[in-house]
This record gives sequence, structure tokens and C-alpha cells, in this order.
Amino acid sequence: MTISDIERQKALIELNLLDTASEKMFDDITELASKICKTPVALITVLDIHKQLFKSRFGISITEAPIEQAFCKLAIEKPDEIFIVEDARKDVRFIENPLVYENPKIVSYYGVPLESKSGVALGTLCVIDYEVKILTEEQKEMLVILSKHVEYLIELRAKTKLVNEYQVKIEQYSKDMEDFAYMAVHDLKAPVRAIDSFTKLIDKKYHSTWDEKDEKYIGFILQSTGKMNDLINNLLEYSKSTNAVGNFEKFDLNELVTELFNSLTCTIQEKPKLICTNLPTLFSSKIAFTVLFTNFLSNAIKYKKDTE
Repeated sequence: MTISDIERQKALIELNLLDTASEKMFDDITELASKICKTPVALITVLDIHKQLFKSRFGISITEAPIEQAFCKLAIEKPDEIFIVEDARKDVRFIENPLVYENPKIVSYYGVPLESKSGVALGTLCVIDYEVKILTEEQKEMLVILSKHVEYLIELRAKTKLVNEYQVKIEQYSKDMEDFAYMAVHDLKAPVRAIDSFTKLIDKKYHSTWDEKDEKYIGFILQSTGKMNDLINNLLEYSKSTNAVGNFEKFDLNELVTELFNSLTCTIQEKPKLICTNLPTLFSSKIAFTVLFTNFLSNAIKYKKDTE
């Protein structure tokens, strides 16, 4: 086994070309190659370590052959040329090959090497005849063009498979995030409800003794728990959506930032100054901007310089 054999085996596994079912996009090309070259057989072959596999076949029933008998094993040694055997019965390289003196009794063979995007030889697009066949230059040119389409389809097929795998992972990730959001909402709502309930009980019990400032503070607590409950519900709805546009709405960013600032500074005696002008009206996720500016404002308030 050579280094090139190992590289080819690795490339075939990565491209998912070993022991796979027939595919119409490849079968159409072998049928077209057969008709253009006027040969009874056309194949798309790939070379495993021990055998050649027919990824697509037209005009022949067998699906593989031992690597020792493979014409395309020699064909891939010169990737820039068409490998031509006009009469295998007279060619010393194939005269004792069972594929020549036994069924299917190959006589003429024309094979165009197929390469991966990285330049690894994979196999061939070939046409076969059971009698001497001389292809015209135009037929050989068309065979080369078809081989490039095979290479393109191989790469496109691999990319599509990769995209599909990522899509499955994304869907699973979205499901996991939604499950996590449900649990998080349940865990977050419990303490918020407790704060709201106990605050109302305290207010009911001691309301007659509250002064104006106490009532203001109680109002801030109840207002904050209400907003926190709305925020938790919005986060759940946001996590459930697989399409962010479904969560978009029109809102004034000036109003949102001002509202958040007032909520975050309601208990601060020396309230900092908010300079907020000319912010736009957006059509976007309001919940996402609420989380974003809550973090911005919280950090700004926390780390503001003390004034003398």
C-alpha cells in the first residue's frame, strides 16, 4: 500500500463514495457518455484499496472488480491524459486480465481520471466496448468535459452532505436551548413570584404606617418584579422561535433606553445623568435590545466615576 493509496482511501471516505447506492445525477452522465461515444458500456469508478467500485454503471451488470484487474488503476497514474486501450487483447498489460479473456471481455477502453478538489486521484469516467473502438477527437473532448462535471458533482454532493449534517446539529441545538429556556424560566419565575407576593403582603400589613418614600420604594419593587416577569416570558418566546424575524417589532430606542435607565437608578440617591438623544426607531427584536442595553447601563452605572 502506497501513500497515494492511503490518501485516496481517506478522500473516498470523506466524500462518502464507498459502497453507496446509485444516484441519478451520476447515472445520467454515464448514459450520456455511452451515447456520445457510441459504446455499450460507461462507468464512473472509484478505487478502494482492494477493489474498484462502480459508483455509476451503464450497460453492464457487475458492480465491482478486483483492484488487480482494474484498467482505471493505470489510468489514474497520468491524471492529465485520457488512458486509451484500443485493443486489450493485444496489449501486454491486459492480455492475461480475466476481464479481457473472460466476461465481460473488454476490448477497447477509454478512461478520464477523476480527481478531488485537493488533487487526489479517485477513479475514472470511462467507456468500454467489446470490439475495437476508435473515438474521434470530439468524442474524447466531450468525455473530458463530462469528467469535469462528475468532479463538480462529487464536491457538490459532499458539501450538501456537510450542510445537512450541520442542519441536524443546529436543530438539535435549538431544541436543547428551548428545553433549557423552559427550565430556566421555571427556576427564575419562582423567586420573582415570591418577591412580588411577599412585597404585597408586607405592603398590606404595614401600608398604614408607610410614608410617601416607603410607598415609592414598594412601588418600585412591584414595578420591577412585573418587568422581570415580562422579561422572562419574552426570553422564553424568543428562544422558541427558529426565525428571529418572527420576534421583530417596531420600537423607539430612545424610550427603551430611558425606561431601562429609570428602572435601574430608581433607588440611587445621587442619580447619574443619562444623555440619550437621536437614537433611531428600530424594527428588530426588542427583547434582544432590552438585554443588551440592560447590560450596558448596569455596567455604566456600576463603574461610573464618583463626582466630588
